[in-house]
Amino acid sequence: MSSALSADPVAPDAPFKHYSPNRGTFVKHYGIQITMQANEFHFLSEWRIRGATPQAVCDVLADPCDLPRWWPEVYMDVRKRGETYFVVSKGLLPYRLHWCFTVVQDNAPGGYVIKAAGDLSGRGEWIIEPFEDGVVVRFDWRVRAEKPLLRRCCPWLKPLFAWNHRWAMERGEWALRDELVRRFKALVSPRALVAR
Repeated sequence: MSSALSADPVAPDAPFKHYSPNRGTFVKHYGIQITMQANEFHFLSEWRIRGATPQAVCDVLADPCDLPRWWPEVYMDVRKRGETYFVVSKGLLPYRLHWCFTVVQDNAPGGYVIKAAGDLSGRGEWIIEPFEDGVVVRFDWRVRAEKPLLRRCCPWLKPLFAWNHRWAMERGEWALRDELVRRFKALVSPRALVAR
């Protein structure tokens, strides 16, 4: 097991350094906000899923150990030890990320907040809300790239890393729709889950 996987989890009350205007500038790139601090990112992703309920979406996202089954293009392995989840994830770029997270706030069925450590360190928040005839799912990810390769390359390749994150989240949106159909096909038709 990688040393990054055995790192101590982030303490639930550990402070998270939020973005402040005097430390960088937000720019728009590929529909994602990113800070210009060398290895810090602020990703804002939004999925709109027709025909689903907040509870149905929350039920899918509530079991991180199941992510490799229904979102395999990104999550290679997720294992739980105590209250901490140890993750191996990837995107289209040729590297893997070893990180862990703890759920520090459970707002089910409205989402939850995580603290992450390892190759990715920071805070993520899933927000699940009713929207018209379905739900809107938002992921607010304020994270620092701690993997040495990413830290070295961030100043030059930050837009590419942002693109990689967007690709991963797009795969997740479609994977979530497929999983909702699989779990709730008696209640929801695949056609209803296709975005307008």
